[in-house]
Amino acid sequence: MLITVDWLVKGIIVVIYKVALLRAEVSVLHKANKGLSKRRKAKKIYIRLRESLTVQDAQDLLDGKAVGK
Repeated sequence: MLITVDWLVKGIIVVIYKVALLRAEVSVLHKANKGLSKRRKAKKIYIRLRESLTVQDAQDLLDGKAVGK
């Protein structure tokens, strides 16, 4: 009976450590996604605030975006 309880306790401890690691990873990814979202939003705002675009200007922007990927 004690062996079973010890085995369960060890299993629970392993799960707790894994949850802690996953929470830390999610936090890091959340911060990274937030930063990317801000940069993407800033680019869109900048483009909207610029003067009217010609068809060639818009195509150049799209080409630059495709190369940046």
